Amino acid sequence: MPSIDLERMKAALIRGQQPYTVWSLVGVPLPLVETLSERLYKAAIIAYNLACAIGLSPGVVLEKLVYSLALSEGIETEDRITNHDHAYTLAQLSIHLATALQAASYSAMGFATDEILREELDKTITLVSKLEAEQQEIILMIVDKIFRKKK
Repeated sequence: MPSIDLERMKAALIRGQQPYTVWSLVGVPLPLVETLSERLYKAAIIAYNLACAIGLSPGVVLEKLVYSLALSEGIETEDRITNHDHAYTLAQLSIHLATALQAASYSAMGFATDEILREELDKTITLVSKLEAEQQEIILMIVDKIFRKKK
């Protein structure tokens, strides 16, 4: 049974309630700023649905998502993500799509997040290109539907 580092767990829970800094930097007021936990929740929903759509194991993709976010927050180490396969790519893709969706929402409220939205969608396209052709087509169709609804 793996050991649980309670101090790291506590730090992660506390960190999750903190605002995602990029939104404050572009002028979104603190009461409207998305927390890191909210970002993870959105990314997890996206990851689950995309994994199901292209035939990957949602559990594996979600595991890679959690570890990659923990790694980006300095909570986890690189050795937990041993291979950068399609599941890892989809996890990364989900993080960028979650940020892009939030940027689109803030943009609709009048905040200057268009550049972040463009950057996140560019990163999404780069990641999609690492998938197989059939998977690319499915993912791009879903992304198109999501952002058409946001307009």
